[in-house]
Amino acid sequence: MSDLAAESFDVDTNHEGSVAWQDLKRRAAFYFVVLASFAPLLVLHFKQLWAFEHYQFFPLLLIAIPVLISHLWVSAPIPRIIRPIWQKSLLLAGLLLLAIAYVAWSPNLAALALAVTAGAILLELYQQGWLSRFLPLWCLFFLLIKLPLNLDIDLIFWLQGLTSTLASRLLDFTGVNHVLAGHIIQTANDKFLVEEACSGIQSLFTLVAAAAIFLTVYRRPWYHCVALVGCAAFWACTINIGRVAGVVIAMQHFGIDISTGTAHQVFGLVLFALAFALLFSSDRLLLFFLESDEVVDIDFEDYPTTDLSATATEEESTEDRSLRLHVQNGSTWIYVIGGGFVLLLVLQLATLALQAESVTVIDPDNPQMITALNENSLPETIGEWERVEFDAESRALTNFMGRNTASWVYRSPRGTATVAIDFPFLGWHELTGCYAALGYDVSAREVLATEDNDKIQSVQAIVAAPDGEVGHLWFSEFLQSGQPLVPAGNSSGTLQYWLSRFQSAFLKQTASLRRDPSSYQVQLLYQSKDPLDEQQATAMRDFHHQTAITLVELIREVTQ
Repeated sequence: MSDLAAESFDVDTNHEGSVAWQDLKRRAAFYFVVLASFAPLLVLHFKQLWAFEHYQFFPLLLIAIPVLISHLWVSAPIPRIIRPIWQKSLLLAGLLLLAIAYVAWSPNLAALALAVTAGAILLELYQQGWLSRFLPLWCLFFLLIKLPLNLDIDLIFWLQGLTSTLASRLLDFTGVNHVLAGHIIQTANDKFLVEEACSGIQSLFTLVAAAAIFLTVYRRPWYHCVALVGCAAFWACTINIGRVAGVVIAMQHFGIDISTGTAHQVFGLVLFALAFALLFSSDRLLLFFLESDEVVDIDFEDYPTTDLSATATEEESTEDRSLRLHVQNGSTWIYVIGGGFVLLLVLQLATLALQAESVTVIDPDNPQMITALNENSLPETIGEWERVEFDAESRALTNFMGRNTASWVYRSPRGTATVAIDFPFLGWHELTGCYAALGYDVSAREVLATEDNDKIQSVQAIVAAPDGEVGHLWFSEFLQSGQPLVPAGNSSGTLQYWLSRFQSAFLKQTASLRRDPSSYQVQLLYQSKDPLDEQQATAMRDFHHQTAITLVELIREVTQ
């Protein structure tokens, strides 16, 4: 190219850039106001998110997103033809979602609203040519949202079972004698419980986030992106299965205990680093098999000016040019939308100021509640039953059996019965799944109909321990207000079950700001080697009913 041609090109580019830059500066204040309106609920959201170890990768995303925006920024933008209805629809949807999040006081819904609104802003920057990519960057915002309906807890529980089963098969292959009972791997001298931290959920979420960041930096076809995210999930599960099997093999073959402490952490970090290497190796393998003209590494010095969307050209039609100028110049409707976001920001700040003591993150370690549940919370004698033992236990926040448990052991000539209250849960918690994970054989589950359905609704089941001892189980669940939760149906696949879960989640979000929406589960486990006759079963149901009502009244008294 001659010097004259180069000079002419620079002049045109600078002229176009100056117009676009002036337009960008006019909209910068609008972008700032819109994003600032999410701040109060987002602070609560991130505080809640940090309480779960498998979401503690989110600071990496908060750092990565602005860095990626700066790297994807184009200094000489060439506008694309994208109809403004898409930006407007996303912005309006974000405003409506934020309004619903405020009314329900749902930080997680506010995070979804942020993701939708960020899509509108990123799409406009992409349309004006300031960003070289849109969709991969937008997807990163959705990784900041906690899975609804406690599906992440269900996923952890499922991964525990998958890891236990596949690790057991790997141990069979290596010749380690053992027995698998639920999530417990039993050897001749040791017992290994595959806990929540061993499910691999943290590795899974972190590797998926890393893959998403990688795919934002490097251009890949959509099918390559899907395959690489699948590889991230595969390698996360694979290294976790290897970790569980490795712990057992190290103890059985070499007498080295790496199940806890620093050795366990180092072992996990080494395997996690291996998973990262395998993830990037998978990308190169996919490039080999799925090589395409679309596979182009992003050059931060010289961005491609073409994309899936049509770009503005000198030959564009009058209608298209008018459309592009309309998007660039904006319209008065954004001031109305901006006013809506400002109003929601003011309402959030006012709510926090007026109810500072009540609008807080749910505390799973409520000291007032834990103190109230002591040895004397239940009577020393209940009929022929005499209290002989009390115990309290705290677990990981993601434990499927609940964060906290208080239990009372009663004895009578009939045998031993354990009353326990587990909390907190959000929505109905299926206790039989916990017993199955511990190696019990669960059968005869039945939702009971009682005359006092307004006070308590119970489920009964038979749980057989691996040693052959049979337990008869009754359990129920209620809110702090004393309102009983409706038990799920006899199958987790029924529509009633999922409607129950959705209803519980909705009640949680729309609960009063002054009331902790956590639920509490009361169970009674009666251990006996003989089946119960009708009279005995009725007596034990009454025993559970009495203890549950007592604990309901205690919870209501403490929380009022």
